[in-house]
Amino acid sequence: MVKGFYFSMDAVVGLMLMSAAAGVVMTDMEVGGIVSQEVEFDTYSSYAVDISYLIKKEDFSTLNQSYRDDLVESTVLQPDDRNIGSALAKLYSKDSSRTSELARNYFETFRYDVGLYIEGEEVLEINADSQSSKKFHIATENGLKTFTVVVGE
Repeated sequence: MVKGFYFSMDAVVGLMLMSAAAGVVMTDMEVGGIVSQEVEFDTYSSYAVDISYLIKKEDFSTLNQSYRDDLVESTVLQPDDRNIGSALAKLYSKDSSRTSELARNYFETFRYDVGLYIEGEEVLEINADSQSSKKFHIATENGLKTFTVVVGE
């Protein structure tokens, strides 16, 4: 009977030590590891960088043909405007409502919610709990315009 008692106590003590070790490991992972907010921020940050690159490089002709034709007919934009960024900058100086419309139409194809600021002025609003942003410049006839893309969810 004494041997059974020691055997059972040995098992209980071993389980307690393993539980304590597992608790320490889990606590260490939460303190020193990556948490979901950091992953979300990194994702939004990478997405903001990608969108800022696309705005500068993506051709104006990637827009829907009928929408692009309407913009050319009713605004200062020309069919040969080089990219989305220059089109947004050109519209921004002349017609802020059409700038918001173009931004909304362009950004609706992206996975996350996207907001846009030009020269610090809100062009397209974003309501997001977690977000990240990227500033960049677009060259215009009147100098550089500062764009800020905000990505979140």
